[in-house]
Amino acid sequence: MDAGNARRAGASTEPESFLIGKALEDDISTRRMLEERKVRVAGNNALTDFRGTEFNSKAETVEADVCLDVSASRVIAEDGTDLTPADRGSLVSIRVLLVSSGASLKISESNPSEKTCVAH
Repeated sequence: MDAGNARRAGASTEPESFLIGKALEDDISTRRMLEERKVRVAGNNALTDFRGTEFNSKAETVEADVCLDVSASRVIAEDGTDLTPADRGSLVSIRVLLVSSGASLKISESNPSEKTCVAH
């Protein structure tokens, strides 16, 4: 989250260093799509909850449910128009799969989840 927020703020930190596999491919394709449509995401997202749901020691993976507060971020068109959907909720639930990569874990998949996030 912090790396994505920093990238939107113009810092040299790249979220790709924390991604692998499908999550990395999705991040790259989302960046391209935003550039092609001449829109950007402004503002920060915040991690409000992280709950591990499954650990697989043989595959060296962790599944987790993550809640993000996206209320401070907006989708902005090239001309400054706010394109953020009016019905977008302030909390987003995501299921992530983390895989072992050297001495750390990297996000391999990140998909919308049906879980309900609760504000803290």
